Amino acid sequence: LIFDEIEYLESKTKVVNLLTSNKIWELLTSVQLDHNVNSEQGGRVAHDAFDSDGNEYEYKVSKSCAWSFQDISDTVLKKYLSDKAIILAVVDKTEFKVTTIFTASPKKVVKRLKEKLSEKKLRYKKQGKALTRLLVSLVKGDLKKINARQIL
Repeated sequence: LIFDEIEYLESKTKVVNLLTSNKIWELLTSVQLDHNVNSEQGGRVAHDAFDSDGNEYEYKVSKSCAWSFQDISDTVLKKYLSDKAIILAVVDKTEFKVTTIFTASPKKVVKRLKEKLSEKKLRYKKQGKALTRLLVSLVKGDLKKINARQIL
């Protein structure tokens, strides 16, 4: 039954694989913002969503105010800089709703991600560990640093 409903939603929204990753949450966020989810997401190439003017957006979705950014490579950071905004959404997976949405400048987000990655590299180096994953998170305390604006 759930698969019939998902198939129906996918056909109506033109978004495939709604049950993978955070795609269903991106769709619910996009409804709040009058955006369209890009069905051709591909990590380094496609953007998560776009608006009616063709502006592109990166979406990050979390159950709390902690959004993970994986593979912080120059290619990914360059992609973020071409976005109109970075959207940080908080969702309630029990109630199945988007509770809060922040928007932030890609320049400020990329700057903060680079800072956090540098801090992480130094910390690992001091501990004698090798950094194997270029992953950092933005948390509630970072919202002020990136001048994020709450829009929902």
